[in-house]
Amino acid sequence: MELGAAQLRATLASKHRSRPCAPTRPRIHSSSGMGMSDRFSHRVTHRYVESSTRVARVVHIDPLGYRWGWFSDDIQRLHLVPCDVEFQKTSRVWLEDLYGRRAFEIDQHPPSGSLLDLDQLRESVARSRDAIEAAWLRTCEAKGWLMYSPRDAMISLHSGTPHELVRRLKAIAFVPELLQIDTQTNAACLEARLNRIIWTGSDDGSDAAPARSRATR
Repeated sequence: MELGAAQLRATLASKHRSRPCAPTRPRIHSSSGMGMSDRFSHRVTHRYVESSTRVARVVHIDPLGYRWGWFSDDIQRLHLVPCDVEFQKTSRVWLEDLYGRRAFEIDQHPPSGSLLDLDQLRESVARSRDAIEAAWLRTCEAKGWLMYSPRDAMISLHSGTPHELVRRLKAIAFVPELLQIDTQTNAACLEARLNRIIWTGSDDGSDAAPARSRATR
């Protein structure tokens, strides 16, 4: 017998209360206080755009209405490229440096006369970091680039690639967004945004290392 939506929610809530500190998969939340364009950007996180040979994942809509994301066969480093057919292969922006800090590094400028505006893109990306980074982590998980070890308290991103990034939780200072304790089982559960553990630095990318000082990509 199928349950209605309300019954299903009540059933799940009841099961959750019976196990107050049961381990769950990390949940990734979008940032609060987003403007209308950023909320729309978050809604398209799961949208795919078909082209003749490749599949693009659209994760951000810039203020001019152009779609940005990445393709299924792209490089293992957080970035954005234009996904609209008329702009494909005309621009690319790195959103992380080689040390796991947030960046906004223009790797390929749009051609002269292009309608793409990277200054506006920079500002809108800074407001939408959580949604973009969460989408990238889901892509990495699907491709096997996201690994973790509870025993070693370690998370590895871009595993097995030249851009591998390892975060050891014992060496990272972060403030959990949720804390639950269960005295019956002597357990404490902490919850934090996964993307805020993986990447460091300000959302506008200003803390990234200068491109000239980094190793050759």
